[in-house]
Amino acid sequence: MAMTSSTDVIGSLAKTAEDAALVLEVIAGPDGYDATAAAESIPDYQKRAFAGYQGLENRIAGRIFLRLDLDPDVKKMIMAAVKELEGQGRK
Repeated sequence: MAMTSSTDVIGSLAKTAEDAALVLEVIAGPDGYDATAAAESIPDYQKRAFAGYQGLENRIAGRIFLRLDLDPDVKKMIMAAVKELEGQGRK
C-alpha cells in the first residue's frame, strides 16, 4: 500500500505466471530502505507456480456467467479453458 501518491506504482508486468513469480520473489519482503515494507519471510512463489492444480477447484460465478449476454465464441473459449484446467487436475 502506497503511503503517498508520489510512491504509487503500476506493479510488475510479466509474460508468464512463472516470470511473475520470479519478479515477486525479488521485489517482495524486507527492504532496509523502505520503512513500509513487510519484514516477514517470503514464500517460494516459483515453487508454487509450478506446483500444479491438484486439489484446487474451478469457480465460475454462475449467476453472472449465465446472465451475461456473452458472444457464443467467448463462452465456448471460457468453457474450453475450464475443461483444460479440469484435465490438469482441477475439479
